[in-house]
Amino acid sequence: ILGSNERLPGDLNARAVFAFDRNPATFWGPGFDAQAQVGAWMQANLTHPVTFDHLNLQIVADREHSVPTELRITTNEGGNVLVHLPAISDADKPGAVADVPVSFKAVTGTVLRFTVEAVRQEKTINWYSEKPIVLPFAIASIGVPGVHFTPENPKSQIPAVCRDNLMTIDGKP
Repeated sequence: ILGSNERLPGDLNARAVFAFDRNPATFWGPGFDAQAQVGAWMQANLTHPVTFDHLNLQIVADREHSVPTELRITTNEGGNVLVHLPAISDADKPGAVADVPVSFKAVTGTVLRFTVEAVRQEKTINWYSEKPIVLPFAIASIGVPGVHFTPENPKSQIPAVCRDNLMTIDGKP
């Protein structure tokens, strides 16, 4: 089971599961503005404990996303480590992904939580307020060795047929 406290509103493909699918074209990310960035977390509940001392992170770094700079890893078995990410350079291509391998003291658990503790902010102008707003970060892959999920396609759960029996107006479907 995967989950998060935040995700980019309106984007079904910005869910936590997409950080575990080994596909750099998908990601997990929170909403816009600074309040959605620091403290945002995603969590994996596994059926068996895993021990790991490194991550093969992939972070979207394209000047159109903020970039995490610190990540806290906690587990249900007492693991708690703060990982300072190395400097990540932005690319000019939208959606560009940077490989960010990191090592740390080994942690073990069946419940793995990844909390973003600090962010290098990228900003844009909000259309409504016409004031600066912080762009969301995007983690393309959390990269826990041996942990992989295949997300369900949300579109496959929606029937592809038109229905004319759900509502009537003036007696007509």
